[in-house]
Amino acid sequence: MPMPAAIPPHLRAARRAGPPAGLARHGGDRPRGRAVRLLARHRAAACLIILSHEPDVDVPVLAAALTTGVPYVGALGSGHTRARRAADLTEAGLDEELLGRIHGPVGLDLGARTPAETALAICAEVLGALDGGEVRVLREGRSR
Repeated sequence: MPMPAAIPPHLRAARRAGPPAGLARHGGDRPRGRAVRLLARHRAAACLIILSHEPDVDVPVLAAALTTGVPYVGALGSGHTRARRAADLTEAGLDEELLGRIHGPVGLDLGARTPAETALAICAEVLGALDGGEVRVLREGRSR
């Protein structure tokens, strides 16, 4: 299917190339089963970020990630969406400790206004969270 001409050539090339190695994107009518299987198989090296607002997708995939020990679990969503999601996950049998592992709303507060800026804010939070430390600006200093 040809890409619309309004999309810059470098983005068309990126879309044709697909996601980088090790990155999986799931969507469509039935992403749940495949996503849960991949999370279970690669849980030690996986990060899950839920971008949908669909409880029948979000709840089972989040539950699988949380109960199998995926190191980073994040989700977009308003306060209302997060409260509904937490209630659904509690009803599914998850406790407060597991629910507390969900980063949400996902991403650092970088003032993101575009999808690309939002993606950068999310990646920055994931890196900081996986490093196990507090995320700070460089001028505050951090020795390794």
